[in-house]
Amino acid sequence: MGPGAHGRLMLKGKRVATATIRLPERWREAVGKGERAFTDFTRIEDADAAREHLLMNLRLNEGVDLAACERRWGIRPSNEKIASLIARGLLRRKGEIVSATLQGRLLLNAVIAVILN
Repeated sequence: MGPGAHGRLMLKGKRVATATIRLPERWREAVGKGERAFTDFTRIEDADAAREHLLMNLRLNEGVDLAACERRWGIRPSNEKIASLIARGLLRRKGEIVSATLQGRLLLNAVIAVILN
């Protein structure tokens, strides 16, 4: 992890968001001294992790596997919501895989809001 990097870790069985020192000079200095370059460790609740999972996977061409999402997080977007977003040209579906169209990627935060509400 370099300066300003953000990441996700499992620490003691808990999901944690991390952030490192932003300024390259300060980061390099801390690392050079063997000090921790992390500035933040924040616990991520499962509901937030599930939202991140959907958001990140819908950004990928591969999309999100709905069955895998349900197994991992215990959530599954409703077929009605997905169908309405497909009808609007924002999502496409192939079996259990849902992915965002180009237009859907441009409006991804709104797409996620529809799916999760």
